[in-house]
Formats: sequence, structure tokens, C-alpha cells
Amino acid sequence: MKRLLVVQASGDFREVHLQRQRSGVEYQFGQIYMLDALNRIARRYGQAGVLSCTAPRHVLRLPTGVTLMGAGAGRACDTNSVLAMVADYDPTHLVVQAPLPKMIRWGVAGARDVACVLTRLPAINPVARHLGMARLPAILNDRGVSLVAGHTMSGAKALVDMGVAANKVVAWDFVHERTPHLFAAKQLPDRQPHRLLHVGRIDEKKGVGDLIRALALLKGRRDVHLEIIGQGHIDKMQALGISLGLFQKIRFLGQIPNYQIPARMNAADAVIMADRATFPMGLPLTVYEALVSRTPIIASHRPLLAGHFTDRENALLFRAGNPKALADAIDMLLADQLLYARISRNATASWTALQRSVKWGQMLDRWMSGAVQDRAWLAAQSYGVLMAKQVTDG
Repeated sequence: MKRLLVVQASGDFREVHLQRQRSGVEYQFGQIYMLDALNRIARRYGQAGVLSCTAPRHVLRLPTGVTLMGAGAGRACDTNSVLAMVADYDPTHLVVQAPLPKMIRWGVAGARDVACVLTRLPAINPVARHLGMARLPAILNDRGVSLVAGHTMSGAKALVDMGVAANKVVAWDFVHERTPHLFAAKQLPDRQPHRLLHVGRIDEKKGVGDLIRALALLKGRRDVHLEIIGQGHIDKMQALGISLGLFQKIRFLGQIPNYQIPARMNAADAVIMADRATFPMGLPLTVYEALVSRTPIIASHRPLLAGHFTDRENALLFRAGNPKALADAIDMLLADQLLYARISRNATASWTALQRSVKWGQMLDRWMSGAVQDRAWLAAQSYGVLMAKQVTDG
């Protein structure tokens, strides 16, 4: 019997499971899909589990053969206490969904099948990144790590740029059933006040403070209101807004069911993604939802995001951590009807370009199979093979 264990830094799949039982909804896209994929893997191979480092400590065994666990370790994922829980589960197949060298080495040393499947990479200054991540490519290139995967082509490219062998890296994605065909392309609304929307974690690293400061800079130039959906440092950000005289211009809505997000975005005039340079690099899943909504995106210029977007064609990009640059970008979008319409119109092509044929559950299923044809399929999906094919076809 095979036992799969997926280890990730954040999330709480026990809460996802219970919330699904209570109401059938999810608050973060992809988590129910992952649970369903684990259920299928458990039925086929015997057992599957997911361990979330930051979730309160718990072990919940479902009748489906899936075990949901929390380590209660905060951000300290690569520690002996977390490893003890992993060892107690005793996986035959270990999927590490964060850059955790100690855990990867533990799996390799124990002759387990090891995969590293990443949604984000640490984003810190280049010198610190080099010092802190210097050993990770060598660890991932070890023969004991049989699968390395990055979220989308830009995530796969980032791993290759770090030094991971291109023929070993696979670009993966979730299943996205909502498409931009749900909404019509938009024109710049002729109304006041204009409405901005932020969806995601509420803190400085996610750029929420910069967005509030940008709103203050727009006073006297634009009548703009802001809605913020998500959890985090709400009190701190509310206090910042009040101190800048924006009390009546900002609404904090807390968490809402994920299925409501595209309609909320469509009702806004712009979706803001203001991540600072210190926030882990990755392609936010809110990008897909914003493209589905056809509402123009204004985003900080981050490597993995810029790899999919062209400034003033399918998004407006500004320098991360710069409220003035953000305010200028908002002002530009709301002053230019042609620019607004072009970005909205290009959402369909942008969404289509993001899609990957390799899905998370399918990828793990083929990897666990170990069959020659399945490993050959994974090899054919590698970044190196796809880039070589692109050159040949081009």
C-alpha cells in the first residue's frame, strides 16, 4: 500500500473539510479541488494525507482514507517537531509544497519517493536569496527527488533560473472552471466614486498599506473608494486609513465565499494587487479571478507576475512598495477610456495563455503510479522539453 503525504506551510484542510460539510463553499480557491484529488488518490493507492504547518495541531482521519493534520508550528515548518509528525505518518510518497531543505533531505535519506511542488518562492533581496537558497537547487537536483514542479510556466522558469535542471521541472496548475466568458468586456464606467478592490491577505507585505497611502495621494485628483476582502491585520489597516482621513472611503468586508469573488471584481473598476518585493514570489490565484471578471488589473511589478503580463496591454504595472507609483497608475487607468477597454478586452487571451494542461491532482497521480508510461508523460511535460519544442515549432 502506498501512503501519500503532502506537507505545506499554510492552510487548514480540517477547516476546509468542515466548512464544506456545513455549507458546501470554500473561501480559498483550489482547496476543495485538492481535497477531492487526495480522496481519489486514497481510493486508488490506499492512503493520502495533508499536513499544514501553521494550522492548530490536530489529526483527523476521514472515512475516505484521507488524513488531515495540523502541526501548530507557526512559520517554523522545517523543524524536528514537524518532522516527527511526518515520520509518525510514515509516508511512502512525500510531497513538500514549500522550500524546506531539511524535510526534503529527510525524505531522500529515508529512501522515500520525494517531490517538491511549489506555489511560491521566497522573495527577498538578491544577496540574501542567494545565501539562503543556494543549497536548494542541489537538493532538488538530487536523484532522490523524482519530481520538481512550479506553479505556471513562470514558476517553473524561476526554479530553472535558480539552477534546477530544466528537464526535471514541470509547470502545473489547478483546474479553472470559471472563464472570462462569464462576463462581457468592460468600458470605463462613467460614475463617481470609482471603486477599487483588493482580495487577499491584509498586511504590509501584501501592499495593503501602500494601497491605502495611494488612496490618500489621490484625494483632490480622483474620488475613489476601496473595498478590501480577506483576513489579516484589519485593525492596523483601519487605523492607517483613519489617520489619512479615509474613514468613509474604505470598507473591510472580511472573508467571503470564493464563488462570489469574480462578481465582486466585475462590480469594481479596478482590481489592485500591490504585493511588496518582500512577499513570496508566485502568481496569485486572484489573477485568474480578476481575468475572469474582465476588470483591469493594476499590479506591482513582480518577476513571476510580469512574466505573464505586458504593461498597458493586459494590466497596469507599477513599482512595488511605491504608493505614488500606484496612485499614478490608478489615475492613468481611470483617465483613459481606450486603455481601460483594451486591458479588459485582452483578459480572455491572458486567461487562456495562463492555462496549463498539467493539473495538480493528475500530476501527483501519475507520479505515484511509477509506471513507465506515466513517468514518460511527466518527462514530456518538463520545462526543458516544452522550451525545446517551442524553439523547434517557432
